This record gives sequence, structure tokens and C-alpha cells, in this order.
Amino acid sequence: LGIERGKIIRVFNGYVSRGRDGKLELHLGRRGEIEVDPKDVKGKNYPLIPRLKRIAQILPSERNRRISVVGRIVEKASLSTFERRDGSTGRLLRFTLVDETGAIPVAAWNERAEALEKAELDGFLLLVNAKVRERSDKRLELHVDHRTYVESLTEEALKQIFPEEKPIRVSEIAKEGKIPVLEGRVVTKPFLKEVKTSRGETVKVAMFEIADENRSIWVSAWRTLAEAASKLRVGDKVRMENVRVKKGFGDRLEITTTSSTRIKVQREKGEE
Repeated sequence: LGIERGKIIRVFNGYVSRGRDGKLELHLGRRGEIEVDPKDVKGKNYPLIPRLKRIAQILPSERNRRISVVGRIVEKASLSTFERRDGSTGRLLRFTLVDETGAIPVAAWNERAEALEKAELDGFLLLVNAKVRERSDKRLELHVDHRTYVESLTEEALKQIFPEEKPIRVSEIAKEGKIPVLEGRVVTKPFLKEVKTSRGETVKVAMFEIADENRSIWVSAWRTLAEAASKLRVGDKVRMENVRVKKGFGDRLEITTTSSTRIKVQREKGEE
């Protein structure tokens, strides 16, 4: 049929009934037909992903409900197996999904676990119809099962869902807060060090300075980003997504990374 995400379909001779969760479902029988991408329908009138949630918007009141979310994989355990009550073998894969608003644990089961085992760390993932569950420690997590649609997103697909933000220049930074996209050129060689956090953790941080034609600002890249940032070179143009502006020493504004930050190097053609 050629049905895939983003396609518009027209359904003939379907019927509506309630599913196990009490929600309405559309069913097709022997007389049912599906037309893909009808020529008389304008795609702009139909959103690609309805009711897509940011991670910070997933609240305890949505426990046992199903939601759609997009995030980046930042931690992933190995695929594990367990024995079910009937003696069969189940599969489980756990990972953490982040966006610019927060992070949430995800548990993928059975065939979805096997499919997601191949998903790349730091890659973007679309989950449609994932179930919100509460753990024993009262924290929320998402469960991915046979009813969940899963797709690894390319950069182009991501732009379809979230139109690209206009970059902020260094000289435009005026106050504390979040910045979706910041661009600048590296003007000091990054240095890597280890620091102890308020929780007693020892973590790595890379510090360097970026600038535009009128102003410079210091950047602290933390944890997993520290090693990559330490390899930046003076003169590199960088694009940083989902960073935070805060006051540092002497109340001067500085940039710090978050769990959802991405740093991209934009070198000139011919540079290695």
C-alpha cells in the first residue's frame, strides 16, 4: 500500500469500535479500502505528528496514558532477556531519551527492544503511542510495546517535525535562559579538566571561548560533551543546540551545556 509516516490516507468502508483501553479505533474489514495521498487533499492541512509532547510536559496525571514524543538517545543498556510466567522468553532494552526540556527513562519490550537495539547512541527517535508508567520510586518512564510506532529520525525528518530555529549570535545574548541554537567561532583553545559536583560526582568539563565580530563568551561543555569539545580548534565555526545562559564569575554571562545539547562543527571545505 505504501503507507508510511507523513502520508495522507483516505479510508473507505471502515467502522469504529472501542479498543481495550476504551478509546475509539478505526477498523477495516473485507470491504474496507485505503487510498494513499489523495490528489484532491492538501498536505499542509494535516499535521505530521499530532499532540507531540515535550518531555517536561509528561506529568503524573498522564500515568497509563499513551503519548507521542521525540528525543535523543543519550544512554542505552544492553538487550536483556527474562523468563515469562508461561516459560517463554521476553526481551527488554532500557535507554534514556532527552530533549531540550528534560530526560525520561524508556523501557522497550520484545520485538521493539530488538529493533531499538540497533538505534544509534546520540540519534533522534520518534515514539508514537508510548505508554506512560510510574516506577516503584514514583518516577515516570515510557514503555514501548507492540502498539508503539518507532522511527529513527534523520536530520531532514527532524526538520519536518520541528522547523529549524534561527541561530542566535553571541552579541545578541542579553540575559540568562535557554537558547535553542547558538553559533560562533572558537577563539581560544579548549582545555579539559575534572571537577567535583555538589553531589560529590567527579565529572569532566571542557572550557573554551566563542565569538562573533563584536563579542565573545565562555562555554562550559560537561560530561559526555567534554571530550568532543576538547578537540575543537581555534577558528572552528560551531553550532550549539539547546544550551543555557547563566551568570558566572563576576556576574558575567556564560554558556553551559545540558543533557540535550548538541555541538556541530562547521568547517570550511577542504579542512579535515
